[in-house]
Amino acid sequence: MILLVVAFSFIVAAATPTARVHPVENLISIPLVKLHIPLLGIQLDALALHQRRVAHSQRRLAAMSSQSLKPNLLLGDVFPEHAPHPLPPSEDATQRRRESDAEVTKSNTAYYPHSAGLDIEGQDIGYMATLGLGTPPRAFKLLVDSGSADLWVGSEQCQADTGGNCGDHQFLGSRSSSSFQPINKTWFIRYGTGAANGQLAKDHVVFPGGLRLDNHTFGVAHNESSEFTKNNIPLDGVLGCAKQNLSMQSTMTFLDALRARNLISEPIISYKLSRIADGTNDGEITLGGMDPTTYNPLTLVEIPNVNKGGFWEAKVDGIQVNGRDLGLHGRSCIFDTGTTLFLASKADVEQIHQGIPGAIYNKASSNWRIPCNTTTIISLVFGGKEFSVEPEDLATSDATNGMCMSAIAGGGVDGAWLVGAVFLKNVILSTNERTDKIALARRR
Repeated sequence: MILLVVAFSFIVAAATPTARVHPVENLISIPLVKLHIPLLGIQLDALALHQRRVAHSQRRLAAMSSQSLKPNLLLGDVFPEHAPHPLPPSEDATQRRRESDAEVTKSNTAYYPHSAGLDIEGQDIGYMATLGLGTPPRAFKLLVDSGSADLWVGSEQCQADTGGNCGDHQFLGSRSSSSFQPINKTWFIRYGTGAANGQLAKDHVVFPGGLRLDNHTFGVAHNESSEFTKNNIPLDGVLGCAKQNLSMQSTMTFLDALRARNLISEPIISYKLSRIADGTNDGEITLGGMDPTTYNPLTLVEIPNVNKGGFWEAKVDGIQVNGRDLGLHGRSCIFDTGTTLFLASKADVEQIHQGIPGAIYNKASSNWRIPCNTTTIISLVFGGKEFSVEPEDLATSDATNGMCMSAIAGGGVDGAWLVGAVFLKNVILSTNERTDKIALARRR
């Protein structure tokens, strides 16, 4: 049984490859778009959030390391029956400010052809693309997730697992779209922190730059767990960017559909994840190739994908701490835009932190803490080239006494590391389904 994970923010209550390999023509880029109790110097809300992120990453890595690709669950075991709560026909959540907008940092304008900015959820928790769905097209904010393969949004009849409707979000159906066509086929996806189920449908999908994918098949959710339905969650759905054999809907992915209709020249997705602290808000996702303005071509490497289950995973040559190789060989990295942290086995994580001055393991909370002002450089080596993580990305969740929780967490399986935004914010990641290879480059 596979459990896919999506990274969300939480509220804690008081209780080279070359141009030939990655062509730049025919590209399409889309916008990606308290209780404070001191606990050994860590505020309780920050600690709880960190522990949730670790748990999410652990479930996700366990799923990605499993040989089983699809869940074997009955829908009735997940969602109780509730009366439907349809939206009125005129409801369009993007025409007004939503409560969830407070959780989003809007991107700046991107000027590369067919490009647009990437919106950031929370403190680099997630990265969202805005797609136009239906007729007339309306804007939906979708989490860009390289660790799942399905596109879905909430339906107009969406029900929360706790009862009632699915919150202050955008929904799709025949009331809001004249081109909406329901399909009599159901689907179910369980994520590490939530689940959704519904039926398939066909409708038009419009990407920035005017690219239009007519009558594309994807999911509309009739039931969503509370992780998706809360008003402060800015997501209207998920844009899965993994390979088709991972699809829980057993449909053609949006990337494969674009390639099949010759709307892109190669089945490639490239990611630039921005860092909210930089204030540049220049993130981007590019379909069909790589945006040459985003990376240093001298640092570009191409490595084989070693995962046959639909994820994107590459062997890592090694890991260095301040230029010193730790001798941790025989490992691989699963690249996951839907994960915040860097997750590895407890033994590997301990060895990494032994090289970070001032690092302390807190047995009570089972997490590593490092100085908030650390200058330590962690580097992963792929294809003989080093790719470093900025020190500011290693220290998360500001705390008292100058100590922060480390973004490198233990609990993974031996040999496989789950690499999320803590690393990906420092590189350009590009995946090619035709060649089944992964490209990495340092950001400009």
